[in-house]
Amino acid sequence: MARERQVRVLAAALLLVGAAACGRGTTRGGPDWLSASAKPVTLETTLDTAGAVAKVISAATGGTLSATGSDGTRYRLSIPGGALLSDETITLVPIASLKGLPLSGGSVAAVHIEPSGLQLMKAATLTIRAQREIPVGEQVAFAYYGGGSDAHHV
Repeated sequence: MARERQVRVLAAALLLVGAAACGRGTTRGGPDWLSASAKPVTLETTLDTAGAVAKVISAATGGTLSATGSDGTRYRLSIPGGALLSDETITLVPIASLKGLPLSGGSVAAVHIEPSGLQLMKAATLTIRAQREIPVGEQVAFAYYGGGSDAHHV
């Protein structure tokens, strides 16, 4: 599972979760910006709309949808039955590039999840499988709201 990163999405639908290799600026506990006081940033995202997928997920039974970015990174979101209050169209859009993260070097594997503001009653699982191996010690999960505001570590 060295190339996979699973992240539980709790209570609120996170609009982006990714893994970023950090390279420089790290401490033994992780990147310096993770140990500092909270200072959310706003990101500039470029979506890979060619890889976008949308699917109606049943409130009763849940479901899974998968998307693949142009770089070959695969994203899979599994939502369990009972997580949604009603059937909902969920969209995954791979992110081609991000600007504004306080990280240097490395790569980004990220996906935009819609609808914005959707709340889940049970945890969902997002699995990201990058084309190249990213050591677990260099992986960072983050989220943002709407179009890129309030980006923060999760």
